[in-house]
Amino acid sequence: MAYPGFFSISVYRMVGEFYLLGIPLKPRLMTEYAHQITRIVIGKITTIGRNVKIYQGVTLGSLVVKKELKK
Repeated sequence: MAYPGFFSISVYRMVGEFYLLGIPLKPRLMTEYAHQITRIVIGKITTIGRNVKIYQGVTLGSLVVKKELKK
């Protein structure tokens, strides 16, 4: 329960229920809050299914910069 992923999954499961009930604003606010807290990153080995919304600010994959190229 201490991992950010647990929090994110919990929020996204609740969001899905609100969305199915036809309540669009509350899920959007909840996902923004979860994003601010956890800074969601979709890893490079993640499989993204159909009908998925990926909002601005979500990182796809991870960025690794060599130390000599950091500037």
